[in-house]
Amino acid sequence: MNDQNLADLITHINATGTPPKRQPGNTPAVVRSGDDGALLLTAATAEIYGDTLVYEEKHGNLGFWRSANDKAVWTLAAKSTGEYKVRLNWARDGSNTGNHLRLRIGDAELVAPIDSTGTWDDYQESNLGTIHLEHGQHRAVIRPAGELDGFLFDLKSIRLVPKD
Repeated sequence: MNDQNLADLITHINATGTPPKRQPGNTPAVVRSGDDGALLLTAATAEIYGDTLVYEEKHGNLGFWRSANDKAVWTLAAKSTGEYKVRLNWARDGSNTGNHLRLRIGDAELVAPIDSTGTWDDYQESNLGTIHLEHGQHRAVIRPAGELDGFLFDLKSIRLVPKD
């Protein structure tokens, strides 16, 4: 077992200590690379954990990120090894914008501030950073990084796009 497999196993064990929430419209599934190699991690395909995080079927997002134990987890299958741009599609009102998120995929990790998009209805997609992925199956976990001041954000999707 290599380091990546061990990290994925630990993430899986930590993510599966309690079963994910079951909510209408949310059906966790393995995310597979598209023809262009990109992976689209949607709110509808995430495993949902934590005290307050919910899938909002009406909006197609993960909302009410308010608890330290809130997290969303995806199983993904990358068809190629390489660098991937991480694109986040989210909304956030202008209050309490000092929060940060933590995205971990295998041993790759990004921590980033969550800025306001204007309102909870104004979704934006922006570049979060770049991560390295090996070919094969991984677990992606997004959660708050540190204590929350109000809500983290509303998340529609994370798109992993192979760099040219």
